[in-house]
Amino acid sequence: MKQAAHKEVAAWIAAGLFVTTMWFWHIPAAYDWALGNEAVHVCEHITLLVAATFFWRVVLTSGKRRLSPAMAVVLVSLVGIQGSFLSALIMFAPHPLYAAYSGNGLDDQVLAGVLMCIPASFVYLGSTIWALSRMLGNSRTHVR
Repeated sequence: MKQAAHKEVAAWIAAGLFVTTMWFWHIPAAYDWALGNEAVHVCEHITLLVAATFFWRVVLTSGKRRLSPAMAVVLVSLVGIQGSFLSALIMFAPHPLYAAYSGNGLDDQVLAGVLMCIPASFVYLGSTIWALSRMLGNSRTHVR
């Protein structure tokens, strides 16, 4: 039982780290800092890659070894919702949030928010469907 609780804590840590990293680098000051400094820009991409890899590894290895497919559905859904919220904040901002977009009006920023929302939604939806199918497949094998 203790090992199962540890696996769930690790999954929540992975999701929290992924969300925190994503939101941090979308703070206008952090985003502009990364664009203005090559070393920080590299650090931005490395931290996003590591956090995403940690999160998706937990999700993709859900099952007997890590966490239940139901927990994977919950985590992916929550992470997907917050990602949609972040992209909505970017899309519907009344003025450019980032210095990189200030010369182009809101068009580029809105496009960035749309690109952040639409493809990511399909990834989250697909992984949720995959986890649900695994969960339902496991429940059928236990019923027999």
